[in-house]
Amino acid sequence: MNFNENFLNQDRNAKNKISNEENIKNLLLSNSHESLSNNALLEFIPDSIYHLAENPEAIELKELQGVDGEMHFIVLEKNSSKTLTDPDIYHDWKNEIEAVLKEGGKMRIHPEKPLGVNHLHAKFRDMIDTGDLKLSDRIFMSSKLKISPDNKKALLIADYDGEIGKGIAQDFYLNKIPELSCKMNLRFVVGENNSGNISFFKEKLNRYLLSDLKDEYKNTLFPEHSNDPHFTIQFLYKEDIEKYIKKPTN
Repeated sequence: MNFNENFLNQDRNAKNKISNEENIKNLLLSNSHESLSNNALLEFIPDSIYHLAENPEAIELKELQGVDGEMHFIVLEKNSSKTLTDPDIYHDWKNEIEAVLKEGGKMRIHPEKPLGVNHLHAKFRDMIDTGDLKLSDRIFMSSKLKISPDNKKALLIADYDGEIGKGIAQDFYLNKIPELSCKMNLRFVVGENNSGNISFFKEKLNRYLLSDLKDEYKNTLFPEHSNDPHFTIQFLYKEDIEKYIKKPTN
């Protein structure tokens, strides 16, 4: 089921969720870094993760240290039976990194992640080394998001990483985030993309570029990004597409 069908068919009387979305929006707008309730945190987890997990009850969303007004989190399944990282290879790699640090300090280039180490385990190596995560924890995805600084009606996805080829990213971007954004009375979802991933956002997510905007909006809708050729916009309402996007020329 796509986002439009899912959103239109959802239970509009689910009042128990309203406070969660209001709390999330207030947190993002307040430039504070207070912790959200567990129920509010669950709003960020794509449904596809529950289908992929061996034990859905072991799924957690863990908030990470971030700047005020920004949500930074990972979604994981605790103590998965899947072997994602070879412990011996990981510890050898860790010893190589420590040896490099001893020789040249933090500015030295770290040895590259070897085969046998999960790329998300490598990304959050510090948390594994401190015991906040285990090699048995299956990290499905991580993300950073905040209200866009140049348009308070837009949710900015500042970072995303996750398991590849499992449909998690599409579910997150096409279903979970738009649904949550609509409930927070936002109108856009945006991202600061790059040449390596721009095709995913344009072709898979049907986002628009600033160059697609009508001339009168190119420098005003998202003024801080007016010169960014890889900044993408997802419109949550059809009428906004008609309002802001140039009509194609034949």
